[in-house]
Amino acid sequence: ERDILQFRPGRMLNGSFDEDLQESSEGKIHCILLTTMSQTGQHRVLISRHFDGSNRAEQAEWEGKMFEAANQDLGIIKDDEEQMVAFVQGRLVLFTQVADLVIYVSGSGVHDELVLSELLTSIIAVLRALIPKGPTGGGVLDQFPKVSFGIEEMVCGGNLEMMDTQRVLLGSGLKWDKKLKEGKEKEGRE
Repeated sequence: ERDILQFRPGRMLNGSFDEDLQESSEGKIHCILLTTMSQTGQHRVLISRHFDGSNRAEQAEWEGKMFEAANQDLGIIKDDEEQMVAFVQGRLVLFTQVADLVIYVSGSGVHDELVLSELLTSIIAVLRALIPKGPTGGGVLDQFPKVSFGIEEMVCGGNLEMMDTQRVLLGSGLKWDKKLKEGKEKEGRE
């Protein structure tokens, strides 16, 4: 059983999902996915981060459930970045489409639809900053390390760390520059 409704950032929902959440009041971010969708409706996962300790088979099953919940409703999204929310197996899932990207975040407990909406908005802002021509599937692949570091700066172990775009870019840039420097030093030694 699932519920889908439109969600615009900054608009509070009636809270009906909160009564159904089975997890602790603390909660966590469970998953962040960046995908593209083919003409046939198949998702191609570009970046997949799961923070709930599940194995790859469980992750693939969860991704399939999120795709199923969203596939019917992606056509409803009229404007880039308009967000939709679904309730799937006791977890909230927010998703949006930006150009050819479909971005999903899922969470529970204190990570309600408002927090997930802020996270989704922050991810889009970081993508816009990292990809000069705007967020696209190709741009995510071109900037894969930087986008991955950016996501790691925002969410660590299922806990929301930061959502300020400038701080995320600074932190991920420092990690990226350090990896490049280490790689060049390694090449120089060989």
